[in-house]
Amino acid sequence: MRLPKLEPLTEQQNPACWFAVPGMYGGFSYRLSGAELTVESWSRIAGGSGQRHVIDEHGARLVAEGFV
Repeated sequence: MRLPKLEPLTEQQNPACWFAVPGMYGGFSYRLSGAELTVESWSRIAGGSGQRHVIDEHGARLVAEGFV
């Protein structure tokens, strides 16, 4: 599986996207806000599996978990 390219986000008015992962029963959403990329992942068959990370020039940090 190839990960989606992030460059097209810089061309959108609402820079956000979603992609499903086969067999995961969920997937990833990501959105660009200024210099930060926020990524959420979850599986709808695994309660509490949601995680949200914020990625910037300093690295990635977990900002929320346990949702979905």
